[in-house]
Formats: sequence, C-alpha cells, structure tokens
Amino acid sequence: MKNRYSIWRLMSLGAALMTAPWLQAQDVLVTLEAEKGIITLPAKVKPVDGSTVEGISGGKYVGDNDPGSSIVFNDVEVPEAGTYEFKTYYMSMQNRSIAVKVNNYSEYISTVSNTTPGWDVPPTNEMSTYIYMDKGKNTIKITPMGSGGPNMDKFEIIRASETGRVSYRSRSRNRSIIRKPESKTYRRFFRCRSIGRQIYRRLRLSR
Repeated sequence: MKNRYSIWRLMSLGAALMTAPWLQAQDVLVTLEAEKGIITLPAKVKPVDGSTVEGISGGKYVGDNDPGSSIVFNDVEVPEAGTYEFKTYYMSMQNRSIAVKVNNYSEYISTVSNTTPGWDVPPTNEMSTYIYMDKGKNTIKITPMGSGGPNMDKFEIIRASETGRVSYRSRSRNRSIIRKPESKTYRRFFRCRSIGRQIYRRLRLSR
C-alpha cells in the first residue's frame, strides 16, 4: 500500500509539472515562409511550374536543398534578447539536417526526427532547435548539412518561457547542451526528467 501511495504521489507530481505554464505551448512570434526568403541555388521554390500544393503553407515550398544552397531572412524582429524555439516544417523521406545561423553567432543544428511519406506532398512534419536572438532585427541563414537538407515549407519563431543564452550546436554533433545550469528552464527540465525516471522505476518494481 505504501509503495502504491508513493507511486501515486510521483505520478501526480509529474502530471502537475507537465501541465505547468512553462511547459505549455508558447506564442508564435514570427512565421517565415521558406519561399519568401533570399534563396541561393541549387535550392529553388517549388512547384517550378507556378502551381500550388494544397496542404502546404502558402502553396509553395523550397526544395533541392543540396550543398551550396541557403535561405536567408533579413530583419527578423523579436522584442527582447534571449532564447527562442526555431521550428521547421519540412518534407523529407530521409533523416537530414539543417544549420541555422543567427547574425554572427555559431550555427545551431536541427535534424529530421520523423520522415514523411514523400518529398513534395503533404503532410509536413516538424523539427525544432533553440536559437539565441538579439533584441530587434536579426538575420537568419538556413543551410543544408552533409549531402543535403529536407524540403522546407515554413519556419516559426516561438517565444521561450525563459530567456537566456543556450550553447551553440557543433556541426559535428547533432545535439544541444544548455550550458547555463543556473537557468530556471534548465533546472526544471532536468527535474521533470528525473521525476519521470523515478515513476518508471517505481512502476517496474511494483509489477
């Protein structure tokens, strides 16, 4: 009985953390249509015949993101300096990556986690990385990694619950590390993960 009560307490605490405001969906501050950026070949706006694709934002996307390609957005404005989620809507039948460079900071890497049924038909999937942006206007450059990147529909910049700089992602590692342990978001993330592991262990032991 005591073991069950402990498990119930852990599950309740975990549920409370997962529904806390800092884990809820945040506001989308900026939406960037991929086809509206400054595009460098061989990437190009598709469909090339001028038609549109139903189910794709704006009816267009950027494909052929092979080495040498880039998409640049100038004057991307945010209200304050800090960490923002950079979400990419993509189509890709392979696990590919892009590098996201803000101003003169180092690149952040975003990697396809779930492939899509096709390269040029909806639905799109989403992948995210966290970027640091200066207050006011910023320049964002997206480039493919390795042999090429996914086809991209649009990007969203989402307000993070806490501001504060995150570490840069290395081109050689497809992972990010928040270097500031004093960050509240950092502490809460690892506290929640720890509680989740405790719940898992207790459930296994109770079987």
